[in-house]
Amino acid sequence: MKKLLVILCLSLPFLGLAQSGNKNNEERKAEKKAQHEKMKAFLSDTTWVIMAHTLRDRRGNTAFVSPTTNFVAIAGNDAIIQLALNNFDPGLNGLGGQTLEGRLTRYTIKDRGVGKGFDIRMDLTGIFSFNLWLSISDNGNATLNLSGMRGERLTYLGQITELEDSDIFIGNQRIFR
Repeated sequence: MKKLLVILCLSLPFLGLAQSGNKNNEERKAEKKAQHEKMKAFLSDTTWVIMAHTLRDRRGNTAFVSPTTNFVAIAGNDAIIQLALNNFDPGLNGLGGQTLEGRLTRYTIKDRGVGKGFDIRMDLTGIFSFNLWLSISDNGNATLNLSGMRGERLTYLGQITELEDSDIFIGNQRIFR
């Protein structure tokens, strides 16, 4: 009987930890769900920017770039795609690349579930036509695949943020409405 009492006394603190562990797990699930719902509401309002820290071309070549000058910005139905490589050629936008402005013709969101993120499909039309596929995690990490009608393909890897909170710098624009 004494052995049973000793075992019971020694196991009581561990039983309390197991119950509090379940509580922490439930709290984490609730936080993940809240973060997912917040991201869903954020993406439904089409005013955001993806600031890329890495660009990848269709051949898999990777370049680490400045997020303030390499971005895709969406504001309502307007979109700006900017590419600015750190080379010594000023390019068409004065930053070593191109800046294109256009209109969104499609914007569809697919919810993959809590902890799995979202997929967004966008189309931009005008003189140039681009298809954009965006994959976003609940914490804001984003991968945007851009594909053009002439075979152009580019991947932006970065973080999605509110347009007002970003510190993007827009170069000379080439409008394709």
